[in-house]
Amino acid sequence: MKYKEFSAWCTDRAADGCWAKDIAIYCLRLCGYIDSFAFWKREKIWRKEYEAKIVNTIIEPLDKMRIEMYGK
Repeated sequence: MKYKEFSAWCTDRAADGCWAKDIAIYCLRLCGYIDSFAFWKREKIWRKEYEAKIVNTIIEPLDKMRIEMYGK
C-alpha cells in the first residue's frame, strides 16, 4: 500500500465510523507526521518505517471487520 492509499483509507474510515477513537487518532497523527516531510520523502518514510506494521495491525483487521459487518 502506498502512502497516498493509506491517507485515502484514513479519510474513508473517518467517514464510515468503523474504527475506534484511539486508532483514528493514531492514524491521523501519523498522516500529519508524514505530511510534515517534503513530498518526495513521504513514500520512503512510509515504506521504511510504517507500512508493514500499519497494514498488518490496523488496516487488514479493520477491513476484515467491515466486510463481516457490512459485506463491503
